[in-house]
Amino acid sequence: MICIILMMLSFNIYAAQTTIVVPYPPGGTVDLVARIVAKIATENGHNVIVENKSGAEGRIPYKQFANLRKQPNTLLMGASGPMYFSPLLADNDSGYNMEKSFKPIIHLGKAYHFILSHPSAQINNIAKLTKQKDLIFASGNATSRFMLEYMFIKTGMKAIIVPYNGGGPAFIAMMSGYVAFGAETTPSAIYHVKSGKLNAIAVTSLKRIPQAISIPTVNETIKDFEVFSTYALLGTIDMPDNIIKQYNDIFNNVMLKNKDIFYDFHIETTGGTPEYLENDIKTQLLRWVKIKEQLK
Repeated sequence: MICIILMMLSFNIYAAQTTIVVPYPPGGTVDLVARIVAKIATENGHNVIVENKSGAEGRIPYKQFANLRKQPNTLLMGASGPMYFSPLLADNDSGYNMEKSFKPIIHLGKAYHFILSHPSAQINNIAKLTKQKDLIFASGNATSRFMLEYMFIKTGMKAIIVPYNGGGPAFIAMMSGYVAFGAETTPSAIYHVKSGKLNAIAVTSLKRIPQAISIPTVNETIKDFEVFSTYALLGTIDMPDNIIKQYNDIFNNVMLKNKDIFYDFHIETTGGTPEYLENDIKTQLLRWVKIKEQLK
């Protein structure tokens, strides 16, 4: 046991390959952020690769990671779905606990969501949307589902959910007109909006985002409405503090020195200490548990 502890304390992350486990298939926003981070870190002398795993909206790879030990060069990509929402869908029987199963390393950034509609639906604002009855909406992940249902309870709106296995199929359903509306992160949705295939009727930030200043916020119609997706890095529960600090330093430099790159992808960079991420996790968990109680 002493030998193992000494080995981990002396582990040199600068000399080893680091793997970031992404809890989704390639192509989504979480995967995009992880690959940008890995690319920049590698260009700055750190060997970082991305490994995609998926299952049960991220819960399976999170559960697997929660059981890892003695792997200081393996990190988990923090994403709002498996961090906050998927466990609620599983009635918190997901096999991991966000406050006890992982070590927080760094809060990388966040992205807001567009509320999207198909042009044929002729819904061009939130006020008009929330007056509709029995519309069908697409949910590609737990985040978009909870976000829309949160909007429903604040307005009394009723809608019918059609769940899809990821944002890709949800986009196809929206663009084909099979469903009237949905919600996805701004980085993945902006291209479909610019092409005219989907209308962005609102964004879920408190204030309008500069990359899409003409699009109003949900908050302009529904007071105090704000929802965003979190991107972070987590370590195994037995990761030593000195290694956490080294990773925190590396990825703070990645985020804070490359804000322009993330800005172009509609990612708001944050960075900060492990304690900042730890506190944010507690805040988000408390918030969404309370909201789930309102959904019952």
